[in-house]
Amino acid sequence: MPYLALAQQLAADPAQASSRLAAATLPPLTPNALRQLSHLADQHAASRPGYSYALMAVANAAANPTQDKNLQAQAAWHLARAANAWVRPQLTTQAANQAETLFNQLNQPGWAAAARWQQNALPWTQPNFAHITQTLTAALATMQASHLDPWLPDCQLSLAYAHLLGGNFSLAHQLATHSHETFATRGDEVAQARCLLTLSSCLRRQNAYGQAASHLAKALAIFRRHNTPVYIAQTLFQQGYLTWLAAGQYEQAAQHWQQALHIFTTADLPLWVAQCHGALAQVHDNRGQLAAMGHALQQAREIYTTYQIPGLWADNLLESGRWEIARGNYDTALQHLAGAQTQYERVGSPWMISVTLDNQGHAHAQLGRYQQALYYLEQALEKSLALGFWQRVAAVEWHLAHLWLHLGQPARTHAYLDQALSRYQAAQQEAFHFDALNLRATAYMAEGKLAQVTDCLRQSLVVARQLGDQAEEALACRLLGEVLAQHDQTAEAANYLQQAENIFAATGMMQEQAMCQIVWGHYHRQTGNLAAARAAWQQALTISQALLPEIAWLAHAGLAATAPNTVSAIGQYRQSVAALQQMRRRLWQPDLAGSFLNNRVTVLDQAVAVAALAGDAQQALHFMEEGKAQTMALALHTPTPDGPQRASSNELQELAAEIEQLQTQMRVTLASRDSFMRTRQEDDLRQHLKGKVQAFAALKSRLERQQWTEQRARLSADAPFRLAQFRQQMPQVVRGPWAALDYYLTDDRLYLALVTPDNCHVWAIPRPGHLNLALRQLLQARPPHTPLYKRDLATVGDWLFPAGVRDHLSPDSHLLIAPHRQLHRLPWAALMPVNNRPLAALSIPVLVPSLQALLLLDQRPAPTPLPAGQGLVVAVSKFEGGRPPLPQVRQEAALLQDLLAPAGHLLTEAAATKAALSELAAEAGLATRYAFLHIASHAFHEPHTGWLSGIALHHEELWLDELWALAPLPALVTLSACSSSQSRLYAGDEHVSLVTTGLSAGARQVIGSLWPVVDTAAPQLMHELYQQIQAGHRPAASLALAQRAALAHGVPATLWGGFCCTGLP
Repeated sequence: MPYLALAQQLAADPAQASSRLAAATLPPLTPNALRQLSHLADQHAASRPGYSYALMAVANAAANPTQDKNLQAQAAWHLARAANAWVRPQLTTQAANQAETLFNQLNQPGWAAAARWQQNALPWTQPNFAHITQTLTAALATMQASHLDPWLPDCQLSLAYAHLLGGNFSLAHQLATHSHETFATRGDEVAQARCLLTLSSCLRRQNAYGQAASHLAKALAIFRRHNTPVYIAQTLFQQGYLTWLAAGQYEQAAQHWQQALHIFTTADLPLWVAQCHGALAQVHDNRGQLAAMGHALQQAREIYTTYQIPGLWADNLLESGRWEIARGNYDTALQHLAGAQTQYERVGSPWMISVTLDNQGHAHAQLGRYQQALYYLEQALEKSLALGFWQRVAAVEWHLAHLWLHLGQPARTHAYLDQALSRYQAAQQEAFHFDALNLRATAYMAEGKLAQVTDCLRQSLVVARQLGDQAEEALACRLLGEVLAQHDQTAEAANYLQQAENIFAATGMMQEQAMCQIVWGHYHRQTGNLAAARAAWQQALTISQALLPEIAWLAHAGLAATAPNTVSAIGQYRQSVAALQQMRRRLWQPDLAGSFLNNRVTVLDQAVAVAALAGDAQQALHFMEEGKAQTMALALHTPTPDGPQRASSNELQELAAEIEQLQTQMRVTLASRDSFMRTRQEDDLRQHLKGKVQAFAALKSRLERQQWTEQRARLSADAPFRLAQFRQQMPQVVRGPWAALDYYLTDDRLYLALVTPDNCHVWAIPRPGHLNLALRQLLQARPPHTPLYKRDLATVGDWLFPAGVRDHLSPDSHLLIAPHRQLHRLPWAALMPVNNRPLAALSIPVLVPSLQALLLLDQRPAPTPLPAGQGLVVAVSKFEGGRPPLPQVRQEAALLQDLLAPAGHLLTEAAATKAALSELAAEAGLATRYAFLHIASHAFHEPHTGWLSGIALHHEELWLDELWALAPLPALVTLSACSSSQSRLYAGDEHVSLVTTGLSAGARQVIGSLWPVVDTAAPQLMHELYQQIQAGHRPAASLALAQRAALAHGVPATLWGGFCCTGLP
């Protein structure tokens, strides 16, 4: 046959195929010749696919001179089929389009559908899996209707793989099984084995490794018996992944992929070659062989650049991102991963999207961007759970376990680690269990459980060495060195640290090299070699290029602690705190910001102490401000107080309903008991309620994190406090004389910075023993009518206001107070710093979360001025659900109603509902209608998380996040309610309270009480407050004047001293 010689020439030199075909003179093709050539092409498709394609290219060229369109169409169709065997998508498209056009002209819909099948027969080479699935489904139906029975199981197998790529494993399995049964009735062993490949791939993704391995073994035996090397290589390729995932046998997996790589190279299948390089890159990654990983990825990338297959290009971007993560180039990694996600979204690969999200979360975590990391990882977890891809779920849980450790919550680390391990165990992936030992040990270290740490690490080291996992071996060595040094086993510690350093340096793992130097620094400091310690910390900064904040803050803290002089120490502390704040400012949820700081707050305490004891007031003030209310500052930094979209889900609503029911049961139980002894029923209710509250807070927090945006991330990079800016802005904030006090409290000292228009001074004041009793008396919860003792008020007042501060007190001067830690719970207005006179009589006290927060509050756009009496008063004296009545609230409402302007509004009793408030707020918020919001009712403080604090209405409760539904709130919010100023305070002065929620939601001042409000005293105090406001005084001054009036009338401080104004004066 004259066609064969030309086909041999084309196969030998594919680059010249087009020119040779154009120049060739071929006899016209006949139907019989086409049958012979297509049969021969099928025989060579799995051994010499390039020759198979050449045969059909010759046939197609020979068909063109004929006038037989059907012959031309059939030749083009077989050419497309051969192009698929050779995996040349562009050639497939050309031939399939030619065939479909001709078949349509011949009015042969079945064969036109078969051409569309050939166009999409290899779904993994196509740009959109969902579209391909639809196309193949329609093509299969048309082919069935046209009775193209010989080709139906092949088309069905293509459709099965398309469903597999889309994550529909059950349907993929069903279709592949049906094709396998059809081929079995025909006695086609090779086709059956091809079905087994698809079934195995499906089973592997469902963690059914045993069945998958069995299918592959059967397929491999068949392919070898029939001498089909391409199919053998495809089977070896799958066996590599199965060996790796099921047993963690990297060496054996690499051997499978190397064998497959050789066969694919010989068969001239570059896209398969590239996939082998990508697979080998993953082995190199797990071995810590980063140079080899980079080389393998580059080889794959060159091929993908030529062929432009979106899904495969995404795979390469994903692995390149992982490679850059291992090298410590996290920003570059994120660029690759974002590109991969875009490509996966384009092709419609949901589980690979989850993989990409997982890796983006991991990269953000390495950069210290923990809020962003949670956003990506929790998205990845949600998508993986929805897909039921449990191996992927376990991988995400693994990264979440790491992340919660960084966030200072080792209990969550253990929980996620346990979940991941149970999934790996269910999937029989025992090899992954040893990785848990290092992570578990790190969590134990964070919890101070050093005995458990050593056992975990020694086990991990043995297994890592057995499996040849250098990365885990080095990590175990580094952690062992760290813990042994803490046990004064310095010789053994040094040996392990040196081993870790050598491996990390050899594998190019930059961040781990830097962390190793951090540990060396502590080791040398412990052994008395301060010069070596400083050199190690400096080396850590050099290796990390000062780009990794987790490394930077530790290194600079070490350098500060061993600095030769105070000036150098302060400079190093400034850099350490800056690195710490770079991470902390990105955390916009108070509980996360607080737990993150828990194990790191020592560096702030040390920085404040060094600067204050050196008399460097400005640096001390800088460190104090950096330690306070970062999430509050971020909330105030948003351009408008629209607030977050309220996190909601059916599960959250159900938890809320359960909590309200439990709270009602608790109140009824407490009201009905006959003794002061707590009952077993009460204890059970309390524990049940606590669990539900914590579950509610965790779910709410996770739902809120789904609202994270890049805009929020940009806002988080807010500049630190600047004294010059503060002084420049204060005249417009206060409009009169002022002084500011910034407090910072540690276990043994009080640090105090005084800022005036032209001076800044700092004190470091010891905590004398006699002070503690007085402080405890004032900080404890205070039942109604419990007296305040002047001795305690004077003792604490004298401590908090040294002589240099008292000189700045005057009745018409605003005193801006930024408390710290438990000082927030003091009755500031009642403290007696001078001659047994309360602070409210000596100055106009104003509390602020921080001085920076005060600046940000003032920088927010001011609300449209409204008449002072145009307010909204919410007054509730009777309650359902076991709350005691508040009869004097009716008097308070009557007094305030007389002061309301015509456009004011009074909501009382059963009319005061959440629905009524929402209707008044409408879409523009309460601030557009009212100058103030006054609430007289019960307030309640939830101490576990703070999020379920709120205000009691007649038959329901208004929780913190529900206040946001009313935002922006009026400029003044007054909470004439018990304990309305109490706060759940996390480390770093991160507040969750009615007061801070009110400020974040648009209020400029919030007035509330630390203690239960004595019902008989509140009406007159509140009436006096609003009379002063309507007389032209600002809220803080009005409250001070009302408190002075109460003092002048002999009202005990217990009844007015708990009220405070927080925010702007």
